[in-house]
Amino acid sequence: MYMRKRLTTEEEDKAEKWVQIHHPGWLVPMMGFKLQDPSMFPKSMFFKGVIEKFTMSQWWHLVEKRSTKKSRLI
Repeated sequence: MYMRKRLTTEEEDKAEKWVQIHHPGWLVPMMGFKLQDPSMFPKSMFFKGVIEKFTMSQWWHLVEKRSTKKSRLI
């Protein structure tokens, strides 16, 4: 999703390739987000009210902090 619009499959592929090149550590969390994987994210991060109140960069900053914290525990 970009600016509240669904991306086409081609656009999603391009975005994933960009992420893989520029921020490789974010690709797995991004996939977990697509799956809404509860082992990676608490369900509360997917509540509509939560998503609407954060900017995309703020939300991903939380994702990054959570991923970093989790990788330290492994």
